[in-house]
Amino acid sequence: MIHDTLRATKRALRYMPLAGALALGAACGDDPTSADPGDADIRFVNAAPGTASVDVFWAGQESFSAVPFGAAAAAGQYKTLAAGSQDLVVATAGASSALTSGTITTAEDRRYTVSLVRVGPSYTVAVLRDTAATPAAGKAKLRVVHFSQLAEGSVDVYVTAAGVDLATLTPTLAGLQFLKDMPYLELAAGSYQVRVTQSGSKTVILDTDSIELGDGKVVTVFALDPGVDVFPLKLLTMADN
Repeated sequence: MIHDTLRATKRALRYMPLAGALALGAACGDDPTSADPGDADIRFVNAAPGTASVDVFWAGQESFSAVPFGAAAAAGQYKTLAAGSQDLVVATAGASSALTSGTITTAEDRRYTVSLVRVGPSYTVAVLRDTAATPAAGKAKLRVVHFSQLAEGSVDVYVTAAGVDLATLTPTLAGLQFLKDMPYLELAAGSYQVRVTQSGSKTVILDTDSIELGDGKVVTVFALDPGVDVFPLKLLTMADN
């Protein structure tokens, strides 16, 4: 029945381009329309509050199963799937009707995070282009993704040593918009604290406490809606390598 749904609901998703990503497009020199577009590495996040667990069908095959809200499939591990332009269906787990569907284009040997998100009452998909590049010796990389409607607009991001008072600090990145990500920061390996506030405020709405960025590690921090209309936001942290 999912395959019938895919055929019946063949429509373009309202994709949300993310900063630092090629939002569904292939990089220069890649040809996702070639006869054999190869494979890409894909992981999936259910970032849509109010959903039960979801199943994800890629190119007609169930690729991620029963992913609950606020979590990544297979603990954030990437799965090698067909690159190029492929049909995508996201459905409530075990159900025959799609929450959203469409076509995603990825490039061979690239790495992506595909996320189910909500914009108002509607479901759509955001595609994030991840890095596979290893940081320089003694360094780590970190980025933050803003997937919270509850934040009511843009947010400020602070990346500091643990316990530093924000009162007199300038944000590491000011004005990160909803459904956007910040560029990867390359930092000295060590312990950090990531805090998110509504733009122009010092009131923290997401706090990672102390997180360890090991030598050579690449980490993404997601700011998600908590599923209820009160702060703090829901935190999801994943390793990108």
